[in-house]
Order: sequence, then C-alpha cells, then structure tokens
Amino acid sequence: MAIVLRDDQTMTILLLDGHIVAEDSSSLREKIESLLKSPIAVKVIDVTEVEFIDSFALGQIVYYCNNAGGANGPVYVLNRSTGGESYIDRLIEISELHQVFTIIASTDAIGGTSAPEED
Repeated sequence: MAIVLRDDQTMTILLLDGHIVAEDSSSLREKIESLLKSPIAVKVIDVTEVEFIDSFALGQIVYYCNNAGGANGPVYVLNRSTGGESYIDRLIEISELHQVFTIIASTDAIGGTSAPEED
C-alpha cells in the first residue's frame, strides 16, 4: 500500500497504489485533506495502480472530495488502464464513480502535463 501526495507547478496528485483498506484510513484522510487544501487548482487522484480498495476507503474518497464544495477546483480521478479489464476499471463501472468524479485516462485531458514519474 502506498498513499503519496505530489505537487508540481500545475497540479497536485494523490497517488494510490496496492491495497487500500480501512486500516489506512488515517493516512488516506490526511492526504485527501492535504490534496483538497492545495492552492493548486488542478487536483488528481491517481488510482491506476490500485489492486484493491475496500468500501470504507472508497467512501472516504467520495465523502471528502464531494463535500469539498469545489472550493479550490474539481477533483479528477486518473485511471491510465482504461481497457476495462483491470480491477479499478470494473470498480469504476460497478460503483458508477463516473457520476461522482471526472474520470480521465491522462492528465493531458485537463490541460496539465503528464503525471510525475515515480522516483
């Protein structure tokens, strides 16, 4: 499990990787709150590498991002694996997250640069 917040000049990205479960809720909440407080207008949650996310963790993302009121701009969900076969593709479809978030396959879709590479 990894929950990492990265800023660059054009966007703030919350990278989620691996299994995200209720036990990670404190770290996840802190990172989401930092994401939402970022003065950078473009905010992205990258779920491309998520192998599993439980309902509690997913609920936190939906709750905090929806209740932010768009004060500092929208939150985009980045999923580079849009072939329909990955766990996250199926989760987005089943849970209808596309009704809650703008799902993007690339940060180019929002006029930013591509997401920062992992170190």
